[in-house]
Amino acid sequence: MKPVFAHAGLAISGLTLLAVLAGCGEQPAQQGEGFTRQVEVVVAEPKALLVTDSLPGRVTPVRESQVRARVAGIVMKRHFEEGSDVKEGQLLFELDAAPYKVALAKAAAELARAEALFTEAQTKATRFEDLAKAKAISVQDLDSARATLGSSRASVLAAKADVDSATLNLGYTRITAPISGRIGKALVTEGMLVGQSEVTEVAHIQQLNPVYVDFSHALSNELARQEDSRSGKLADGDILEARVDGTTHVVTGKLRFTGANVDQVTGTIALRGEFPNDDGRLLPGMYVQVLTRLQNQPTAFLLPQRAVSRGADGNPQVFVAGKQGVEVRAIQTGKMIGSEWQILSGLNAGDKVIVGSNAMLQPGEKVEPVIKQKTTTGV
Repeated sequence: MKPVFAHAGLAISGLTLLAVLAGCGEQPAQQGEGFTRQVEVVVAEPKALLVTDSLPGRVTPVRESQVRARVAGIVMKRHFEEGSDVKEGQLLFELDAAPYKVALAKAAAELARAEALFTEAQTKATRFEDLAKAKAISVQDLDSARATLGSSRASVLAAKADVDSATLNLGYTRITAPISGRIGKALVTEGMLVGQSEVTEVAHIQQLNPVYVDFSHALSNELARQEDSRSGKLADGDILEARVDGTTHVVTGKLRFTGANVDQVTGTIALRGEFPNDDGRLLPGMYVQVLTRLQNQPTAFLLPQRAVSRGADGNPQVFVAGKQGVEVRAIQTGKMIGSEWQILSGLNAGDKVIVGSNAMLQPGEKVEPVIKQKTTTGV
């Protein structure tokens, strides 16, 4: 009897163990039914937003001049320091002026001779006029005197032109700066013959304050900027900022003009800004980043990039933690500003937008939102 009793006791113990295990298995199931997933959210808060765009641009001088020798001659002296700033009209080079002084003197002598012949012809013509009235000379003699007077008058005018030409050529032996700006290296030295067979370039001058910056802009963005500027939404739409790559140097300038042609390949339009350059940091040929102001939104939403996903149709969407559970909301995005998307439509103030892990969520699913502190994005 004892072995049977022992066997019965083992059987009872086995049933008790099964009951305990069953109880343990039911407990997790009860917890799973009441479990609410925590999700990280950002609260949609409208704020004023100035939409900008950063574009590459190239610095060009406002004015530049290739200084050339306008007459042939030997360079006698240089009057400037290479790389310095020069003023309009400042003497740069002197050429040998002796041949041109001689030419001017010869032209002046020819003018004096022509004026003397003119005086003689004028006196003769006046006398013949009186004689013709008294019928003391023939009409042919009077006509000849008048022709001689006209020829002498023309000779005087030609001689004066020669004097003016000789005076100009003598003046061209002093090569001066046609504009104010920074002059480069001298392209000729003393003793060199210039202007003999061609107009020789002797120096190059560039006006560097202010300077132009040429850049291109997408036509759609430029049209939007112009529309907001005309409507008054963007009062300072013509204000530009230029930053030299690799530095923190920023210069504020103004849009000078917008091109009239659109590039058929890129769909961009050419623009030019003007910037002060008092410290001379902006040099011709330098590439800079031009910050343009595109749009001014009084109320705008910005969302982290991780909060925006794409639906099956490829359109942008967000998941919102609402009172009735997870809601899928179609949105329209604008520009990427830093690490955040500009949201044009689809959001309301106070919406709790879920950040990340959207692939695991189902519409209507109950979630517990945990607010993520947003960081300010510069625009």
